[in-house]
Amino acid sequence: MPVKQPRPGELEPIETASRDEISALQLQRLQWSLRHCYDNVAAYRKKCQDKGVHPDELKQLSDLSHFPFMTKSDLRDHYPFGLLAVPREQVARLHASSGTTGKSVVVGYTRNDLDHWANVVARSIRAAGGRSQLLLVILLIQVFPAILAMVALTKTSDTKELQRIFWEY
Repeated sequence: MPVKQPRPGELEPIETASRDEISALQLQRLQWSLRHCYDNVAAYRKKCQDKGVHPDELKQLSDLSHFPFMTKSDLRDHYPFGLLAVPREQVARLHASSGTTGKSVVVGYTRNDLDHWANVVARSIRAAGGRSQLLLVILLIQVFPAILAMVALTKTSDTKELQRIFWEY
């Protein structure tokens, strides 16, 4: 099977970043996420306080092991909206489990979250060889938004255009 090489300009800068650049970006984003959760989610702030850690203590990626993680049980215990890190008015989409094993799990997404998700799905498909001239059909029942992004890829490979198409659905 021939190896395909990307054309100039086809990849985004992050897709050609060095390991050090990726690690720096990961640290920056984790610091923001920890601070945002600590400042906006009382249950997470309490978990941090109980464990004796503060977001300002995340200085390198390995420090993440000192921080608590939220679990599915936490989502259930704070059902439905107790773990939202933004006001409910900023939630653009909700995903919820059926609750067949107990209380439903509800996760809220902002418009920015969904734009990011569409971008990641589009880049993943492109990385796997998907291009605008190819028809891609995937039958996954519980991944409806991802399917829409995949269908959108059949129309264009431009990330911004994919996000626009994603929002049409």
